[in-house]
Amino acid sequence: TLGMALYGVSTQSQFWTLTSERVRVLRAEANEKALIRLRKEAAVGGHAVEGTDGLAETTPGGVGMLVDSAQASDVETRALHIGEEETLRRFHEQRIARICRKLKLSATLAATAVTYFKRYCLHNSVMDCNPAVIAMLSIYVALKVEEVNLSADDLVSFVDKDAELCQKNLLGSVCADSILSVEISFLQGLLFHLICYHPFNSLGAAEAQFCLHAKRHRLRSDEIDSDIDEACRKMARDAMDVINSRVLFSDMCLTIKPGLIALGALVFCARKRGREEQLLKMLSELFRHAALTSSNVSGSTEDLDEICREKLADVERVAASINSMSDSKVELDV
Repeated sequence: TLGMALYGVSTQSQFWTLTSERVRVLRAEANEKALIRLRKEAAVGGHAVEGTDGLAETTPGGVGMLVDSAQASDVETRALHIGEEETLRRFHEQRIARICRKLKLSATLAATAVTYFKRYCLHNSVMDCNPAVIAMLSIYVALKVEEVNLSADDLVSFVDKDAELCQKNLLGSVCADSILSVEISFLQGLLFHLICYHPFNSLGAAEAQFCLHAKRHRLRSDEIDSDIDEACRKMARDAMDVINSRVLFSDMCLTIKPGLIALGALVFCARKRGREEQLLKMLSELFRHAALTSSNVSGSTEDLDEICREKLADVERVAASINSMSDSKVELDV
């Protein structure tokens, strides 16, 4: 599609598609920065140090979920390890998705909201903000970007009326003013890069292409078109479920191109339905054709074979990564 064709020059490609090591380093730096702030605050009697945004306190939605507030004065007790921060991030990411489902919002909007939360938390520790506020703000900004008319007051009101979503005993109270008061600093944390690319469009295009290929290269001579159409629909639906239940809560949206995620998810699901070999053959043909039309490839058989092998290996690595993930769970042991 045109949108995916523009991915290569997008802010997502240039600023938010990183190596796994870079993601790890950024999170470690944010964690260390927060620990330094906590130590400074302890040195000045527990008062917030200059330069913090007013959210860097032991909040119910953040550190307070894992640390007893009575112990919060002890810096080493109050500080969270990298793994504990990941636990909190994952909890709030899954809560974002749950709120979006209850609001009957699109998968694209939910993925955009989760992506905003992930991007913000790359450079900001959950010890330096209230992640419950940031989660709601991620949804609110995604609503505006996707042109869904829902005010901050209406969003908060909807969540407050649902006991499962609200969880005030765990998260505390999040009001519309607390969301709006940090909206600008949140957008600055995203570098004002609000356009997100997701695997869904690529998945739809790959499904359509595979359906044509499967009809030209049938698994059985008696396989009819309607059976192939149904099999392709089920495979694409499975891949969509995998993206929404596994990929969305991983780091893939920060490290892998959305088109490659879509192909990896499709291969993972094709394997379960006995069509992996058929799908990989189609991908090999597509990669070879793309290489032939590229001005950077000599066109020799050896070069084409090498390109196809590399691209297929990338797809299979993504499929293997998806296979190693478990479906999302929303419970948090605190």
